[in-house]
Amino acid sequence: MHMALACCRSQGTVVETLDTILLTLYGAAAEVSPAEFPAFAASLVTGLGASARVAPHVQQAIGINRALNLAAPLPSSASAICRTDGALQFSAPAFTALLQMEWPDCEGGMLPAELLAMLRPGAPLAYSGRRIVVNAKAAGELLMLAGRAQSPLANLSQRETQTVMLFGAGKSTKEIARVLDVTHNSVRNFVQRAYKKLGVSDKAELAVLIGGWSAPGV
Repeated sequence: MHMALACCRSQGTVVETLDTILLTLYGAAAEVSPAEFPAFAASLVTGLGASARVAPHVQQAIGINRALNLAAPLPSSASAICRTDGALQFSAPAFTALLQMEWPDCEGGMLPAELLAMLRPGAPLAYSGRRIVVNAKAAGELLMLAGRAQSPLANLSQRETQTVMLFGAGKSTKEIARVLDVTHNSVRNFVQRAYKKLGVSDKAELAVLIGGWSAPGV
């Protein structure tokens, strides 16, 4: 029996709390080999009497396990688990890197106070900062965190965003003006302001920058 699973049973009782099971599952993702982890996860869920609520986390944990051990891309977004007081119980390397993008002095172990304030009960459970976006979901006494880099379009106005998305998709100034019901000069002004904010100088650079990104909120 793996040490993490044995630890849960050390008192001779079955652990049934969701937060304990998730801590064990994600904690083991950083310890167990990829060849053994799926079987370990299955034994944890069945052996500890875990409910169906744990099932979605199993696939996520398997993805994290592979990423940590095989240098594979992290599943969908950078992941972490923390207690409601902000103490990190698990943080994938990509999530730690995201935190340091927004807070260069962040050393890990605890969420930055600015982020934690947005994740407390009654708060939006989401943070949109200068460089990163973090969303959270409550799971028992834990918060499941998913982070990603902020869209480069986040600092644009609505009109600037609409214009560069159309411009980057190959639409002409005339076509954009018709779609947005504005003048040609307005379109040119939107593009020039967006170029300045995004630090690009032509349509090719713009297309590379926004490739794969959607407008904020989409």
